[in-house]
Amino acid sequence: MSSWTRIGSSCIVRHAPCFWCSLCSPPLDVNATDRAVLFRLNILIIFSSSCQIFSSLFLLFIIFSNMIPLRQDGGSKNCANHTNSTTNIVVRVLRGVSYRDSIVDDFDFLSLTPEDNFSGSDVESGKSLTPSLWNLIWVIIVIGLVGLVILIFSSIAVKTIKEVILAGAMRFYWVLVWVFPVELFFVGNLLDINQVTYTVIVHMWSKSAFFWIREKMCEKESCEGIENLSTAETKCKAPVFPSNTEEELKQQVNKWCYDRYESDNCYDIQHSAQQKFLVITKAFYGANIANGFFLVVLLYLTMQSLREVISRPIVQRSTVANIPAWLIVPIVGSLYMGYSLASKTSIVANQDFYSYSWIGNVYLISAGAFFIAALLGWHIAATSVMNRADKKRKQISVVLFIFTMMLTIIIVVAIFVTSVVVLVSFDSKSLKEEDLYRRACILDLSFNNCSDCAEGNQSCPQWSKEQVLGILRINLKQSAISAFIFLIYAFNGVGYGFVLRDHVSTNQIDYV
Repeated sequence: MSSWTRIGSSCIVRHAPCFWCSLCSPPLDVNATDRAVLFRLNILIIFSSSCQIFSSLFLLFIIFSNMIPLRQDGGSKNCANHTNSTTNIVVRVLRGVSYRDSIVDDFDFLSLTPEDNFSGSDVESGKSLTPSLWNLIWVIIVIGLVGLVILIFSSIAVKTIKEVILAGAMRFYWVLVWVFPVELFFVGNLLDINQVTYTVIVHMWSKSAFFWIREKMCEKESCEGIENLSTAETKCKAPVFPSNTEEELKQQVNKWCYDRYESDNCYDIQHSAQQKFLVITKAFYGANIANGFFLVVLLYLTMQSLREVISRPIVQRSTVANIPAWLIVPIVGSLYMGYSLASKTSIVANQDFYSYSWIGNVYLISAGAFFIAALLGWHIAATSVMNRADKKRKQISVVLFIFTMMLTIIIVVAIFVTSVVVLVSFDSKSLKEEDLYRRACILDLSFNNCSDCAEGNQSCPQWSKEQVLGILRINLKQSAISAFIFLIYAFNGVGYGFVLRDHVSTNQIDYV
């Protein structure tokens, strides 16, 4: 272990609070062994990954809390459609004049219920829970799954580290090699809290998945002697209206409010609840970002400590002999990025965006290059040198491996540079009005809020240009992060190729 990683590991395990685990006492000495430091790092990994799992489970509870059934009962005319939060009774009474009788313009926004939300019920369509990696809710859930994998193998590794079981330590090392880039990618996506958080809140607010949130955030009212009447399913559940300014949005929401409830305070109730939830959400995401990057640091330091405990020559021979397994992450990652960016549902690969739609296809090419390199690595590791001809063939395979990894570097660098340049230079002037609505219809597949996204007549004024541009930038940022991670793999692959070449040329291939 290099001096700075050794110092960093020792500092963390000596100063981190260890009150949650009796295994961490007594405190470590400055000159503690690598095995002792590794053991404490693993305990911290268990704690940090458990926090990720808890955050994921908490979000799943919120999303599926709408499954709790509500009993229906009668009520008074003036308290129509209120929900009593203390008794969980829904009071639904028909008004004397139907809200669908109001006179509206070309599209009758005011005639829609919150459940309709313009294009149908989210329960019926099943689209409001469609996973999207720019949606930080799903990023937290995926991070929770990664944390579960880390927790399981870290718990198993406790005995392995204490008893210095070499085979188990090597398996644990390979698990960390696989999960480390995945954890880094998704934690990096959480940094977009300012761009996407409010967008998700606005477009998910009236969905059933946000019922529990509305119930907690929306203010209560009193009506005809009934106290603590919830507005979660009434005044606080206005649908998404098309608007260019905040004042215009307020007028539309209050018109809808007066038509349904003969009141004009729906905007204030809903806006106040959304702002309170926005503050809580940013704090929640901020805590997960801090914990996520702390776990990334712990994983890296643990891998370095494992190298010292197992010994670097053994780790290097294992890596060279298992190049196909090592390249699983960039192969799968490139396939996913290629599919997500080149598919018809990608807002990057769209008609007018033709000059950048090749990014997804190039990701698929890089996946093929990594796969070819993995096959060459398998051939090199599986073939023994018995004579000069075998040695010559193996040298050719090693040269092809190095060439393939260098070609992969060129491909991934092209993706990275393009993603960064477009991310920096792209602005609101780059997106026309019709292109905005077309991309908004694609994004709305996860929310089902658009008023008219039928094929051939795509229009979605419920999404603002700033919201669409923000998510487009997130897609490009994810592409840049992925390319950077794959670039590290490609450079390391070239390094392993030169190690293989030296071993073959000195007849040491049997030890690789």
